[in-house]
Amino acid sequence: MKLSETQLFSRQISANVIEAIKKAKPNKVGFYSPISQEVNPKAIIDFSWAMKIRTSLPKIHNQTMHFEALYPNDALQENRFGILEPKNQEIEYALDLIIVPLIVFNEHRYRIGFGQGYYDRYLEANPQIQTWGIAYDWQKNNTWLPEIHDQPLQKIFTEKTTY
Repeated sequence: MKLSETQLFSRQISANVIEAIKKAKPNKVGFYSPISQEVNPKAIIDFSWAMKIRTSLPKIHNQTMHFEALYPNDALQENRFGILEPKNQEIEYALDLIIVPLIVFNEHRYRIGFGQGYYDRYLEANPQIQTWGIAYDWQKNNTWLPEIHDQPLQKIFTEKTTY
């Protein structure tokens, strides 16, 4: 089976992030369930499980986002936005790192997501957490300015480079 360009780029992005995780050695990492054109973090999650790193996914409750533990073979359910969330209700505290989704980013590592502001509010309330975005290089766009509530990421990994 021939891999598509997107699949090849996803593999390279995952490999780049996995190398960075090996160096950073986090104990607890928050991930996301991809939608639309977001990079799928599944290979990074699988690596994290193999390395005994605790993993979690975001869950929206009462207009607030928190992270819940994610284990292999966990059942997930769709939320009102069509995004898969954990069912287990085991809230994960003290994350070391969050892999943040995005659809557009700029050279200053600001991101645009799907416009609800959940990640920006979470990151503003938890500034001690490392924040890494994963994206395709074609998603970089410097023609927009961040808004006052936008939170920059510490790193953004693409198939070509790390910003």
